[in-house]
Order: sequence, then structure tokens, then C-alpha cells
Amino acid sequence: MTVMNRVRWLIMPRTHHTSIRPSISPSLAPKTSLWSLVATLMHTFEFGYQQNERYTTGCASICESTRFMVNGSCTGVWCCEVDIPKGLKNVTMESKSFQNHNIVEYFNPCGYAFISKQDTFNFSTDSLRTLRDQQMMPMVLDWAIGNETCNDVENKSNYICGDNSSCQNSEDGSGYRCKCKDGYDGNPYLPNGCQDIDECENPNNCNHLGQECINEPVGNYTCVCIRGYHLDQSAGVCVTNQSSLQVKLLVGVGISFIVMLVCSSWLYLMVKQRKLIKLRQRFFEQNGGLILQQKLSKPENSTATAKIFTTEELKKSTNNYDEPLIIGRGGFGTVYKGLLPDNRIVAIKKSKTVDESQLSNSLMR
Repeated sequence: MTVMNRVRWLIMPRTHHTSIRPSISPSLAPKTSLWSLVATLMHTFEFGYQQNERYTTGCASICESTRFMVNGSCTGVWCCEVDIPKGLKNVTMESKSFQNHNIVEYFNPCGYAFISKQDTFNFSTDSLRTLRDQQMMPMVLDWAIGNETCNDVENKSNYICGDNSSCQNSEDGSGYRCKCKDGYDGNPYLPNGCQDIDECENPNNCNHLGQECINEPVGNYTCVCIRGYHLDQSAGVCVTNQSSLQVKLLVGVGISFIVMLVCSSWLYLMVKQRKLIKLRQRFFEQNGGLILQQKLSKPENSTATAKIFTTEELKKSTNNYDEPLIIGRGGFGTVYKGLLPDNRIVAIKKSKTVDESQLSNSLMR
């Protein structure tokens, strides 16, 4: 827990005492807090209690000139510091000057003592001037519930750790704290305060090929292989089933064959249709269709007495060239009796061979 602690500045020459006595009686966190003195020709003592025994430590800063000040250095020249030991409580600091501070009073009338979180204070040549304006420094405190250990309170009515949480002894052995178990998150001091974490929402869980994440209701999760895969025990990963791979290959080959068959059939029909169109065009030309079109296009020839019929219209007029409707046969074809949609009776010749020399005369008739 981080709190703000006041920077104590000391006007020389005189002795200055300062104490930190929070009402919750926390202990200073080890390895995260430092006790520092910024001054010269001074020494400071730190008194406190560690596991109910008196503890004393201190450091001295000795220098009669500013020539030896080094930025970033706090090893005894203008600045000294001491690590906070484990479980230290109720700290009192006492600072005193060497030789009544007379030698350096003209350029260094003040000194500063404070407890701060590591890496928050970096000594520099400006510290003697700026620290007076910096009234507070962050300080790290350890805290715990009561003075008993987990073994002492777990079966008592005043034990406050909630469901899905675990008890942890404080580092100095006095009191305990609660923590949500692995796979749970929330407030461990409330009933049902620790709730299950859905580990499957983490994209890094079960992110290998063929894996699926299943969240467990007991603060855990399981990676399972999806359909078509199985677990390789030696490698610990999901691999493709051989039978499934064969099925996929067969399905792929089958689909490819069907696609090729459809495409081939379509191409065949297209080619056949083009050949049929060309054949009809050739027959049309052989039977004088072009000559008839030319004659019909002339103004003196009336379209009321002449018309080009389609094959389907001729089939319908002759009942699909029904044999009883034959009225004549010749070397060049067969003549049928036909009935037009307007009930006119006409003769329709179905050619076998064409005498091109007779086309013009035949069309004129």
C-alpha cells in the first residue's frame, strides 16, 4: 500500500525528531522503501520496533564543500540512505549535526530526512534547493489483519477470507491477508467476492490448430481437440485424424470431378449448338433463302403474298411432316399439304437435294 509521507527539513544547528505512528500500525515494506538523508556534516538515527524488539540504524553525510557532489550518488557525500528492514514499525528519526554545523552553515543551513519508495528520489545538485518545496514523498507500507497467523484464525468465527480465496501470512509473521485463488478474481474479503475467470476469453489460451477452449467452473480451463483432430500425447498438441484427412481428400476429388463434368457438358452443348446453327444457315442458303430475302426486300414485291417460315412453323403446318399429307414425291424432295395458321392450304416442299440452277425459277413460281 502506497501512502504519502512528509519530507522533514531541519534548520541547523539543532536536533530534530520526527515520528511515523499510523493508527493502523502498519510495517514499512522491505525492499520497496528507503530512508534517506540529504545534508552535509550530519548523521541521523532511525529507531523502531521489529518483531517487538527495539531496532536502531542510521547513516552519516560528511562533506565540507560542494565540489564532491555527484548527481545520482547517495553513498555518503551530501546524501546517504539505508534500506528498510522487514517488519519495522513505529519509526522515529533523530538527526544531529557534526561540530554544530558551523563549517558549512553559510552554504548549507538545512538538511532533509524522509522515507520514500525506491526509485522515486534521485539525488542531484539541485536537491538542497528543491526538497524544501517538495513536501511529500510516496512511502510503501505492508498491512495485515490482526496479529494472528492463518493457522490460528482459519477455524475461528472472526476469519474473514471469503469463498474461493486463500489465506496468506504477512511477511513479518504478524497478521494475515486474503487472496483470490488461481482462476478467480475480485475482492477476497467479501462473501462470494472471488468470481471465476473465463480463461477462454484470453486469446493466448488454447490457440493452437485444432484446439477448443472449455471454461471450467472451478477456476480452471481445459483445451480439447475439435472434431477431426486427436491429441498427440508425445507432442501435446492436436493433430489431424488420418481417416478424416482421407474423407476430406475424397470429398475434394469428388467435387472437382463434378465441376469438371459440368464444365465439359456445358462446353459440349455450346459446341453442338453452334454446329447446329451453322448447319441450319447452310441449309437455308442451299434452299434459296438468301435469294428469297433479296426478292422480298425489293419494294415491288409484297410481303403480304410471300413469307419466310421457321422450321417449327413448317412442322406444325404439316403435323410434323405426317405421311398421309404427302401429295407428291420427286428426285429433289417430297411435297406435303400444309395448313397455315390463317387456315390457308399450301404446298410445302421438304428438299432432299437442291438443284441450284432451278432455285430462281422455283422461287418465282
